[in-house]
Amino acid sequence: MHVHKKTCDFCGKPAVMHGTVMADKTAYLCEEHARFYGVFDTAKILCEPVLVTQVCSVCGKAKSIAEFYQYTDHSGIRRRRTECKDCNHAARKVSSLRKAKKSMEVAKCQK
Repeated sequence: MHVHKKTCDFCGKPAVMHGTVMADKTAYLCEEHARFYGVFDTAKILCEPVLVTQVCSVCGKAKSIAEFYQYTDHSGIRRRRTECKDCNHAARKVSSLRKAKKSMEVAKCQK
C-alpha cells in the first residue's frame, strides 16, 4: 500500500496542516506557513508536531523546547530563553542566597 504524503502548497515542505488561509481558500501548510497564516485554530492537523530541541547556553545539553521558559520581547514576539529551566532555577537560587547574605551583613553592620 502506497501512502502519499501531502506537501505545503507554498514551499513543498511536508504539510502538517490543512486549513483556510484567505477568505474561502484552503491549502496544505507546513509548520512555518501555518504559523504565518495563523490557522492553528481552524486547521485540521495532518500529523503529530515534530519535537523541537534547543541547546541550553549554560549546561550545553540539547533539551525539548518545553524545558525553556517563554517570554515576550519588546516587539511582542514570543521567544524562548537561552538557558533551560533547571539552569535558570539554579541561577535564581544562587542570586536569592547572595541577596539574603548581603542583607544579613547589612543588618549586622547597623547594630
